[in-house]
Amino acid sequence: MTARSYLLTLLFLLFCFQLPALADGGLPVDGVVTSGVGWRLDPFGSGKLAFHRGVDIAVPVGTPVRATRRGRVVLAGERRGYGATVILEHDNGDRTLYGHNSRVNVRSGEWVEPGGVLAFSGNSGRSTGPHVHFEQMPSGRPIAAQTTELAAAGQQRPPEDLPGREPRQLLEQRLDDSLKSLLRNIRSEITGG
Repeated sequence: MTARSYLLTLLFLLFCFQLPALADGGLPVDGVVTSGVGWRLDPFGSGKLAFHRGVDIAVPVGTPVRATRRGRVVLAGERRGYGATVILEHDNGDRTLYGHNSRVNVRSGEWVEPGGVLAFSGNSGRSTGPHVHFEQMPSGRPIAAQTTELAAAGQQRPPEDLPGREPRQLLEQRLDDSLKSLLRNIRSEITGG
């Protein structure tokens, strides 16, 4: 498959295929997924690859951001890079982060049920446009810090460290990996596993 085919396929999926928000562990808003978990070109123009720990979902400012699972609010306020942020801790110790909001709607210590409104989307923090950054942190640790999860996903090291790779090949590999990851997530949502 050519780079053009990859790009067209990815653009089609990003702009035409909307993933709905589900209160049973799905996404916190109904919008277009513009970036997933994994290596990507830094959107702030450094030209370097950077690991993105969550899923970015483009939505208009003021869209209600809903809890995907029951949890206790452990942070409701500003967080460096994420702007107005809510972090929930769930019964099993996992945490979910909801960032770049215009304002939060909960307080630390509060319990929230699935579907409860945590915040309203925005463009706060280090952001390139209105969206919600949704991040899952198994055992309360960011995904990027969990080398076992990265290894299981086939991402032991950043693509720029692979020997003999040209920038175009790296971009094609990144697009291919992103597409496979997106399709895997869609398949998982459809089959419920």
